Amino acid sequence: PGVFGLMKPNTGGGGGVCTSTSVTYDYTGAEQTHTVPANCTRASFKVWGAGGGATGGGTPQSGGGGGYATALMNVTAGEQIIILVGGRGSTTQASGTLAGGYGGGGSSPAGTPGTSASGGGRSEVRRSAAQILVAGGGGGANFQGGGGGAGGGTIGSNGTGGTAATGGTQSAGGIHTGS
Repeated sequence: PGVFGLMKPNTGGGGGVCTSTSVTYDYTGAEQTHTVPANCTRASFKVWGAGGGATGGGTPQSGGGGGYATALMNVTAGEQIIILVGGRGSTTQASGTLAGGYGGGGSSPAGTPGTSASGGGRSEVRRSAAQILVAGGGGGANFQGGGGGAGGGTIGSNGTGGTAATGGTQSAGGIHTGS
């Protein structure tokens, strides 16, 4: 997962020159800040959500891949853009609860048959508290042989296998309908 930003030059004539700058942000477990360089008026962002955790026992399955989103937006020199890069979901373990990946990934109880790995966290670009661009995290895999669903835009993919959960939406996580 990650966030890639590219500052675009001022093409309106006059003024100084914006040096095109590409920056890649990787997972750190904390928000990161990017300051828009002088004379830059546009920025292009590509955002990938984190993948869901995999299962290790029974029938091993992969977690769902993170979603992807891109945007071109107007910016102001000196503006602070906040970057959040989601963390990968946890793999199933013998006991205890698995925390979801950094960035809001869903947690999962672990240690008994039928449990799942946790979900990956979202990655996003924000201005102050306003989300500008978000890519959802992937779903955790199911211990009984179901793969996690991929993160998405409006709705994520459903998981695979007999006890898989539905894909999450922009306002709610997916729902496990099996037993």
